[in-house]
Amino acid sequence: MSTHLSSISSTFFVNLLNRLGVRPPPPDGFDLINMVQPVTLVDSDIVLAVSSSSQLLDLPFSAGYTVAPAANLVLADGGAQPFGNYLVQIMAGTGSEANGGTSIIVARRNAANAADIWTQAFALTSQFNGGSSLNFQLRITLQANERIVVRNGLTAGTALVGIQSNIWLTAG
Repeated sequence: MSTHLSSISSTFFVNLLNRLGVRPPPPDGFDLINMVQPVTLVDSDIVLAVSSSSQLLDLPFSAGYTVAPAANLVLADGGAQPFGNYLVQIMAGTGSEANGGTSIIVARRNAANAADIWTQAFALTSQFNGGSSLNFQLRITLQANERIVVRNGLTAGTALVGIQSNIWLTAG
Protein backbone atom coordinates (compact mmCIF):
# COMPACT_ATOMS: atom_id res chain seq x y z
CA MET A 1 0.00 0.00 0.00
CA SER A 2 1.37 3.41 -0.93
CA THR A 3 0.83 6.72 0.78
CA HIS A 4 -0.35 9.69 -1.20
CA LEU A 5 1.96 12.69 -1.03
CA SER A 6 -0.16 15.19 -2.89
CA SER A 7 -3.04 15.19 -5.32
CA ILE A 8 -2.50 16.66 -8.75
CA SER A 9 -5.51 18.00 -10.57
CA SER A 10 -6.12 16.97 -14.15
CA THR A 11 -5.36 20.50 -15.39
CA PHE A 12 -1.62 20.08 -14.70
CA PHE A 13 0.77 18.48 -17.17
CA VAL A 14 -1.76 18.67 -20.00
CA ASN A 15 0.95 18.54 -22.66
CA LEU A 16 2.58 15.48 -21.05
CA LEU A 17 -0.75 13.72 -20.62
CA ASN A 18 -1.63 14.38 -24.26
CA ARG A 19 1.74 12.98 -25.40
CA LEU A 20 1.19 9.87 -23.28
CA GLY A 21 -2.26 9.45 -24.80
CA VAL A 22 -4.14 9.73 -21.50
CA ARG A 23 -7.59 10.97 -22.52
CA PRO A 24 -9.74 12.01 -20.81
CA PRO A 25 -8.16 12.50 -17.38
CA PRO A 26 -9.67 10.50 -14.52
CA PRO A 27 -12.57 12.31 -12.86
CA ASP A 28 -10.75 12.70 -9.52
CA GLY A 29 -7.40 13.79 -11.00
CA PHE A 30 -4.10 11.99 -10.49
CA ASP A 31 -2.32 11.01 -7.30
CA LEU A 32 1.39 11.52 -6.66
CA ILE A 33 2.73 8.57 -4.66
CA ASN A 34 6.06 8.05 -2.90
CA MET A 35 7.14 5.13 -5.12
CA VAL A 36 9.82 5.99 -7.70
CA GLN A 37 9.02 4.75 -11.19
CA PRO A 38 11.79 4.63 -13.80
CA VAL A 39 10.91 6.84 -16.74
CA THR A 40 12.63 7.59 -20.03
CA LEU A 41 11.59 10.65 -21.97
CA VAL A 42 12.31 10.19 -25.64
CA ASP A 43 9.93 12.79 -27.01
CA SER A 44 10.41 16.25 -25.58
CA ASP A 45 9.77 19.90 -26.36
CA ILE A 46 13.10 20.79 -24.76
CA VAL A 47 16.07 21.37 -27.06
CA LEU A 48 19.52 21.09 -25.53
CA ALA A 49 22.12 23.05 -27.45
CA VAL A 50 25.50 21.35 -27.43
CA SER A 51 28.73 22.86 -28.62
CA SER A 52 32.30 21.78 -28.32
CA SER A 53 35.48 23.71 -28.81
CA SER A 54 39.14 23.16 -28.27
CA GLN A 55 41.07 24.72 -25.42
CA LEU A 56 41.99 28.36 -25.98
CA LEU A 57 45.78 28.39 -26.14
CA ASP A 58 47.59 31.41 -24.76
CA LEU A 59 51.27 31.54 -23.87
CA PRO A 60 52.62 28.09 -22.97
CA PHE A 61 54.92 27.02 -20.19
CA SER A 62 58.09 25.88 -21.98
CA ALA A 63 61.87 25.84 -21.73
CA GLY A 64 61.92 26.33 -25.50
CA TYR A 65 63.75 24.32 -28.11
CA THR A 66 66.54 22.37 -26.40
CA VAL A 67 69.38 20.74 -28.35
CA ALA A 68 70.81 17.45 -27.01
CA PRO A 69 68.99 17.66 -23.66
CA ALA A 70 70.33 15.77 -20.66
CA ALA A 71 68.32 12.90 -19.20
CA ASN A 72 65.49 14.14 -16.93
CA LEU A 73 65.97 17.77 -18.03
CA VAL A 74 62.76 19.75 -17.41
CA LEU A 75 61.44 20.77 -20.83
CA ALA A 76 58.30 22.51 -19.52
CA ASP A 77 57.12 23.41 -16.01
CA GLY A 78 53.56 24.62 -15.39
CA GLY A 79 54.60 26.29 -12.15
CA ALA A 80 52.87 26.12 -8.78
CA GLN A 81 49.10 26.36 -9.29
CA PRO A 82 46.26 27.18 -6.90
CA PHE A 83 43.90 24.38 -5.88
CA GLY A 84 41.41 23.60 -8.63
CA ASN A 85 40.46 21.71 -11.75
CA TYR A 86 42.50 22.27 -14.90
CA LEU A 87 42.38 21.40 -18.56
CA VAL A 88 45.93 20.54 -19.59
CA GLN A 89 47.23 20.36 -23.13
CA ILE A 90 50.75 19.11 -23.79
CA MET A 91 52.60 19.21 -27.09
CA ALA A 92 56.08 17.79 -27.54
CA GLY A 93 58.18 17.16 -30.58
CA THR A 94 61.64 16.36 -31.86
CA GLY A 95 63.57 16.97 -35.02
CA SER A 96 65.28 14.12 -36.82
CA GLU A 97 66.44 11.59 -34.22
CA ALA A 98 69.20 9.28 -35.47
CA ASN A 99 68.63 6.71 -32.72
CA GLY A 100 65.01 6.19 -33.76
CA GLY A 101 63.37 8.31 -31.09
CA THR A 102 63.35 9.64 -27.58
CA SER A 103 60.81 9.88 -24.80
CA ILE A 104 59.26 12.42 -22.48
CA ILE A 105 57.92 12.03 -18.98
CA VAL A 106 54.82 13.94 -17.88
CA ALA A 107 54.73 14.28 -14.10
CA ARG A 108 52.44 15.71 -11.46
CA ARG A 109 54.69 17.17 -8.76
CA ASN A 110 53.90 17.75 -5.10
CA ALA A 111 53.48 21.22 -3.55
CA ALA A 112 57.15 21.40 -2.49
CA ASN A 113 58.24 20.40 -6.02
CA ALA A 114 60.35 17.73 -4.33
CA ALA A 115 58.73 14.52 -5.59
CA ASP A 116 56.49 13.14 -8.31
CA ILE A 117 52.95 12.21 -7.34
CA TRP A 118 52.58 10.29 -10.59
CA THR A 119 54.38 10.06 -13.91
CA GLN A 120 53.57 8.85 -17.39
CA ALA A 121 56.21 8.18 -20.04
CA PHE A 122 55.54 8.75 -23.74
CA ALA A 123 57.73 7.53 -26.59
CA LEU A 124 58.46 10.03 -29.35
CA THR A 125 59.46 7.48 -31.92
CA SER A 126 60.40 8.32 -35.45
CA GLN A 127 60.65 6.21 -38.55
CA PHE A 128 63.39 6.58 -41.13
CA ASN A 129 65.08 9.27 -39.01
CA GLY A 130 62.12 11.66 -39.28
CA GLY A 131 60.80 13.90 -36.53
CA SER A 132 58.02 12.90 -34.17
CA SER A 133 55.45 14.65 -32.02
CA LEU A 134 52.86 14.19 -29.31
CA ASN A 135 49.72 16.21 -28.61
CA PHE A 136 47.24 15.30 -25.88
CA GLN A 137 44.81 16.77 -23.37
CA LEU A 138 43.71 15.76 -19.90
CA ARG A 139 41.59 17.15 -17.06
CA ILE A 140 43.14 17.11 -13.64
CA THR A 141 42.55 18.35 -10.10
CA LEU A 142 45.65 19.94 -8.58
CA GLN A 143 46.09 20.61 -4.88
CA ALA A 144 47.53 23.99 -3.81
CA ASN A 145 51.02 24.58 -5.27
CA GLU A 146 51.15 21.33 -7.23
CA ARG A 147 52.41 21.49 -10.80
CA ILE A 148 52.65 19.61 -14.08
CA VAL A 149 56.10 19.19 -15.66
CA VAL A 150 57.46 17.56 -18.79
CA ARG A 151 60.96 16.09 -18.63
CA ASN A 152 63.25 14.56 -21.21
CA GLY A 153 63.26 10.76 -21.04
CA LEU A 154 65.89 8.72 -19.28
CA THR A 155 68.47 8.98 -22.07
CA ALA A 156 70.36 12.04 -23.20
CA GLY A 157 69.50 13.46 -26.60
CA THR A 158 71.66 13.02 -29.66
CA ALA A 159 74.03 15.88 -30.49
CA LEU A 160 72.46 18.58 -32.68
CA VAL A 161 69.00 17.08 -32.29
CA GLY A 162 66.45 19.15 -30.42
CA ILE A 163 63.24 18.60 -28.52
CA GLN A 164 60.59 21.00 -27.33
CA SER A 165 57.56 20.67 -25.07
CA ASN A 166 54.75 23.09 -24.26
CA ILE A 167 52.17 22.97 -21.45
CA TRP A 168 48.95 24.96 -21.53
CA LEU A 169 46.86 25.11 -18.34
CA THR A 170 43.32 26.45 -18.26
CA ALA A 171 41.37 26.60 -15.00
CA GLY A 172 38.03 24.90 -15.20
